[in-house]
Amino acid sequence: MHLHSRPAGESLPAGRPITAWSAFDLGVHRAITIPGEPLPDLPRYLRRAHDDELDHQLADLSQSVMVVLTGESSTGKTRALYESVLIHPRLREWPLWYPRTADELLKLVRSGRLGGEAVLWLNETHNHLSGPTGDVAAVALWSLMDGSRGGSTVVLGTLWPQFWAEFVATPRSAQRDDHANARALLQQRARRIRVAERFGDEDVRAAWSLSTADLRLSAALSASGRGRQVIQTMAGGPALVERLEYPDDADDRFAAAIVTAAIDARRLGRLQHVSRELLAEAAAGYLDEQDRVGPPEDWFDRGLARAAGEAVLGVTALVPHRRAPGAGPADGYDLHDYLDQHGRIARRGRPIPEPLWAALLRHTDDSDDVMRLAESACQRLLYRYADPLLERAIGTANEDEQDHLVFFMTEYGRLDRALQLLRDTAYRPQLRRRGRRGGWQESLQEVRVLTLLEHGCLREARALLDVYVERPEVQWAWVHLVDLLVRDGETDRAVELLQRLVDHGIARYDGAAERLADLLADRGDWEPLMDLLRGGRLRQAQGWLAKRFAAAGRLDRLRALAEVRDHAVSLTLVEALLRDDRVTEALELFTRIRERARPTGVLLELLVRHGGPDLAIETAIRSEPDRSDESLRDLAEALSAHGHRDRVLTLLRERAEVELDRPAVRDSPDVLAELLAEHSCWLEVLKIARHNPEWGLKWIPRRLAMAGNMVQLRKLLDQGHEHAGREYVRLLARTHRMPEALNLARTSADAGLGWADDELATCLAESGRFDELAARAACGNEHASRWLVILARLGKLPDSPGLLRHGLTADVGRVTDRGQPASGS
Repeated sequence: MHLHSRPAGESLPAGRPITAWSAFDLGVHRAITIPGEPLPDLPRYLRRAHDDELDHQLADLSQSVMVVLTGESSTGKTRALYESVLIHPRLREWPLWYPRTADELLKLVRSGRLGGEAVLWLNETHNHLSGPTGDVAAVALWSLMDGSRGGSTVVLGTLWPQFWAEFVATPRSAQRDDHANARALLQQRARRIRVAERFGDEDVRAAWSLSTADLRLSAALSASGRGRQVIQTMAGGPALVERLEYPDDADDRFAAAIVTAAIDARRLGRLQHVSRELLAEAAAGYLDEQDRVGPPEDWFDRGLARAAGEAVLGVTALVPHRRAPGAGPADGYDLHDYLDQHGRIARRGRPIPEPLWAALLRHTDDSDDVMRLAESACQRLLYRYADPLLERAIGTANEDEQDHLVFFMTEYGRLDRALQLLRDTAYRPQLRRRGRRGGWQESLQEVRVLTLLEHGCLREARALLDVYVERPEVQWAWVHLVDLLVRDGETDRAVELLQRLVDHGIARYDGAAERLADLLADRGDWEPLMDLLRGGRLRQAQGWLAKRFAAAGRLDRLRALAEVRDHAVSLTLVEALLRDDRVTEALELFTRIRERARPTGVLLELLVRHGGPDLAIETAIRSEPDRSDESLRDLAEALSAHGHRDRVLTLLRERAEVELDRPAVRDSPDVLAELLAEHSCWLEVLKIARHNPEWGLKWIPRRLAMAGNMVQLRKLLDQGHEHAGREYVRLLARTHRMPEALNLARTSADAGLGWADDELATCLAESGRFDELAARAACGNEHASRWLVILARLGKLPDSPGLLRHGLTADVGRVTDRGQPASGS
């Protein structure tokens, strides 16, 4: 069950031992019922393999731990967590806290109430790691894990596999990274336990032995048949899907329309319980054709009674709730979790009928829901609904959410409104902490500008940068704007901006002072250049001067500058001497400084040419004892350039042995593997791939594609490798087999393979199939929407201004004259 944020003013319940919680309040599903049988609310618990693994992970409570159970809906994840805490001799006494959303989690962590020993219950963890503040919440969870708060915190969560895959996926270079902190948290701190979808032979035998004590277990075993989805059947899921997809009579069809409206509302982001009024307005858009003409006046009441009142084995598709004070009828409904997951898969790629959008716009008040619905409408370029939802979201957004909205509006075609929000708010760029090492992730604003620049949208990038440079502390904006100004020949303004940046005392960012010095020197502005040098504002001024002297061939000046014993200057002098064929002088100087020198690729190549391979190898190994990727590539290229292939092979094989002795780290051996492949050392490559299987699943298909090996790629694709499918489609497109690429991407996307949405959108854009691109965008393919915005900004669509002004329609993605959706669904 999804339980989400509470009405305004309602505080988060205090932490209390699990024995004081109802299992159903913590998200455990109610089980099917057996007529006439007085049975307890919870069926007998059947332990399975994941229970033993869970007990093992919770055995040591000397430090904080995070455990996440992943599995399909209704497979027993939440019940397993509940039982593990309930029987644990210590955890059952600890206070258990249950925030429902990312915002509630942040408030709880920041309140300091989690000090000491505590259990943090994160059922449906995607609710805590997604949305505008989800990645900030991931940072808060990380802070609980590092032990700085004292005591031990046990974080227990559940995720569907598709949500785990979404959070840990590495975005492509052109995409923003929404889950950087969540990915680091799940991969580096969380202990994942997989819950099987089906019972194994041992589970079935154990279940039959318990079935005499609980007839529900016996009924579920019998009904699940060969599929062995016993827990799902116990929760009533398959029976509810059967009624939804194969209605027996008119009332079943009315119920199916109502339930489908609830499924789509959940898909779009309406996570609060859905009101009767909303369902009544939306469900008409989901009626079968045979029921649309002259349905009975009470069709909705009959359908709702069937969906929320008539149970299938004691379980209903919609769970009634009442939030109004006092007793009375239900005023809202929650969707059964199994139907939620089924609907996300079965209805992905389906357009949302206009009546549901209109009803959501009228009947959604929760700020979190409004934010999610605004994003969903924006992602579909449905501006008729996105614009009013965005205005409501902006009205209640905090700083983090405003940051997120600016990025979102820019990406999906609402640039003018994004600029206005930036001007209207007391805006401060927020940098996000990321990763175990505490490195900095680029701000959302910088990623946005880089995206615009990458797609050639220079006018929009300049417009954003003009806003950002009004604040001197937004240093990256100054640097990017200088690049554009120099590119456009506006060097006077570039010099002015850099001078202002240096004057603000932040000249160290991205070499701003060095860039200013280069521009001044190129223009011959010697007086301001000398002021810059004398004022000490140019970091590593000697190194900058050395490069300028070397470029001008002034070895006398370089020698004089090297006398200050700056090793970077001395290395520059060595390079210049070697280029000038003054080998003896260069090698004598290099011998004196090489123990503390960090040679460049150029220097290594010169050393191989003039001093032989041994000197270059010794220099690279001395400066980089572990032979970093950059040093290894430079050394290999230098040796290969002068015919020392045998030395390269020896170095690479030695490095491969070192790599195999290290712990497997995803994405680590790329450079080494590329070099080994270039030199046909495939045995070593395969060893590294087996040592780093997660990395290998990405690298091997990429390398096969580079080699044009369609046969092997196709074999991997047929075995279900995601990255092989992506690379195969790209290779087909590159080799002018676009119809085949489109067919494969389209088939894979319709089958629900996540990688295919992106590749299909790219193929459609490159082949000019704008109608299908628009239809896919209107159905929720965000990659298609981003492509449409990019193409419209570049003026490549039949009606680019119309799309940027009005967006798409809600049904099939057509653009109308006034942005009004066409009728129908």
